Amino acid sequence: MEILRHLSLMDLYRFFRLLQLTCFHRSIPGIQVDTLDMMDELNQQVRLIVDRLGQKSLAVVREVFIDMDRRDLVEKLPKTSLKSEDFASRLPSETNEADVRKLLEVFMDLSDTQLEVFRRILQRRVWKRDFKLLLRHQDEMTERLNLAEVMVQLLQKQSLQVAMEILQEINRTDLQQKLSSSSSAPEKSPSEPPEKSGNVEQEEASGWTKAEPTITNEEEVPTYNFSSAAGQFECSVSALRWVCKDKVGFKFQFCSWQGNMERMKTTGFTPAGPLLNITVISGKINEVFLPHWICIDEIPNLSENFSVLHMNDCGDVLEKVSTVTATHVGLMDPVFSTVAALIYSIFGSKVNTKLLIYYQPLQPFLKLCVYLIPNDPALQQSVDKEESSSGFELIKKPRPERSLKMQKKFTLKASLETAEINHRN
Repeated sequence: MEILRHLSLMDLYRFFRLLQLTCFHRSIPGIQVDTLDMMDELNQQVRLIVDRLGQKSLAVVREVFIDMDRRDLVEKLPKTSLKSEDFASRLPSETNEADVRKLLEVFMDLSDTQLEVFRRILQRRVWKRDFKLLLRHQDEMTERLNLAEVMVQLLQKQSLQVAMEILQEINRTDLQQKLSSSSSAPEKSPSEPPEKSGNVEQEEASGWTKAEPTITNEEEVPTYNFSSAAGQFECSVSALRWVCKDKVGFKFQFCSWQGNMERMKTTGFTPAGPLLNITVISGKINEVFLPHWICIDEIPNLSENFSVLHMNDCGDVLEKVSTVTATHVGLMDPVFSTVAALIYSIFGSKVNTKLLIYYQPLQPFLKLCVYLIPNDPALQQSVDKEESSSGFELIKKPRPERSLKMQKKFTLKASLETAEINHRN
């Protein structure tokens, strides 16, 4: 309380936003805060943090202060010590990657604060993009193992060299030498990528070549297959866009957000586009543009408030976007997994929607089933399957002319010639 009471309203806003992310990272139920009452009810919010987090409260708040780049606040917190455990016993027996073991041995000797500083430097200075590592495990020991695995997965042969550079920066030259003596990493450090402007790019729909996928079924789930030459392409089914300099082959499937929604809420973000499982089979995709359904007119600082979610076996990773357009978010040199666009949930954004109206033909009376959904092909496929199994057919009609807010009530009015959807008062 003594520390937070001296923060500005903007810093408090950042603190509670990052607190939500950190709670998600530690698999702790999220702490929801009304920003309008933040200053007036600060004492109550602090009590909520302590009650919810218990003995972990200091460690969690320390992590948030590090994410805020407020080392001065970290120093004001009481010191905590890391419990000593045998990390080697936590390493899965089937793991035989030498680099993962080497990194894990180094992480064993880092305090919790040093580990957080290490991870912060890793995501901001060295990685090709600004990843936010959000592991699903509450156990701090497992967290270190997963960090080692993710480093090797994303940085591959450069992982040890990158780790040595960061260890030198945090004044752990003893561990740097330990890693160097067991490493065959190249002496030359990888060059840092150029800074991204994060500017909003204008939509250039005419520059994209429409590509039709070849559709196969794997376990009754449609798989969309592409083989394209060099150029700029847009999938005719999903609106996914990609840029490649040479021939590339890849496939994707639509995935359901069901089962993942509750976990997303604890991050402070909400789904902003379809969830796609993308696998590159041959070649390389140099840029990818994931579709989103958010109306961006009322969203400030677009590149900061949009993220891309990566879902893999090690956990969830939020990646900073390189560009934002009215319909897509872009990534340079993408790493593929199950991915989707997310937006910070505080905005309650308007959404580009689809109106699905179904009717049952050859019946003595008219019965309509009406769905107003975000522009998500996976959700539409699910609705189509359910309604068609009951004998209903889709009425083809134009999309709504304007964006609408989700979780609101609407009225559908129709005459012989026109139909309108309006917000209900």
